[in-house]
Amino acid sequence: MTPTAAPTLVQDLLGGFEMLAKIFLILIPIVTGLELLKIHGVLARVRRPIEPVLRFLGMSPEAGEPFLAGVGFGMVYGAGIILARVREHDLPRRDISILASILSAAHALPEDTMIFVSIGANGLLILAVRLVLLVAATFVTRAFYPRLESEAKA
Repeated sequence: MTPTAAPTLVQDLLGGFEMLAKIFLILIPIVTGLELLKIHGVLARVRRPIEPVLRFLGMSPEAGEPFLAGVGFGMVYGAGIILARVREHDLPRRDISILASILSAAHALPEDTMIFVSIGANGLLILAVRLVLLVAATFVTRAFYPRLESEAKA
């Protein structure tokens, strides 16, 4: 190892730990807040005001909680809520397909945006592009859904 490599390695490690600390400080409050919202039934109550958005995206009101959880807090948590919703309320296959396309394009909007802003990215640009992707992915899925559904039955 050269004499200059050791300080660079230490600086890189410290930079990595600093980034981990930033991510930790962003994620812990979000996950804790989400659990509190879920425990107190706030996610279920917030569903009503977003029903026009759900209709615009082609989903039923039952898809509200998984939509909010996935877009707001990420794919893993959103997928867990989608699975729970399917088991509890028989979420339509169309809603599941649309939710999957939305989550692939725009999961964890606030969380990811804050993480990228913490390293110097333009948060508004990231948010705008991901929202456009969300709507585009939704409309593409809706356009192909009848074909996908007929192929699944065959």
